[in-house]
Amino acid sequence: MSGEDDRVSLTIPARVDLIGLARLALSVVCRRASLAPDEVADLKLALTEAAGAFVTERDVFDGDISGRVSFDFSTDAGRLVIEVAGSDQREIGTEERDLSRAILEATVDEWSPGPGQVRLVKYLDRHGQ
Repeated sequence: MSGEDDRVSLTIPARVDLIGLARLALSVVCRRASLAPDEVADLKLALTEAAGAFVTERDVFDGDISGRVSFDFSTDAGRLVIEVAGSDQREIGTEERDLSRAILEATVDEWSPGPGQVRLVKYLDRHGQ
């Protein structure tokens, strides 16, 4: 991904079983950014963890899920930026929050939570981007 308009966006119902679609989109973005397989695996884990605050594990056949989760993938200035935002943020306990923080710190170069969103950053400069 080298152009200024290299942005991929995806919005899905806030269901845990659909996170795989976002992981698939991330795989394509990572391939275009020439990331190594272990870096792609780390980013998929980070994306799944970040999305966890916005998805429900309710029965996938229950049609009563109105929330949405949006994923924006972009490259700029030698970095891959992943923004995960949700319309409904669920409450997370201290233990789960600490585990999520540890996973994100281990898998991305930068991350920042915000109201209804999480931003993940992976530097690409060592890949010739």
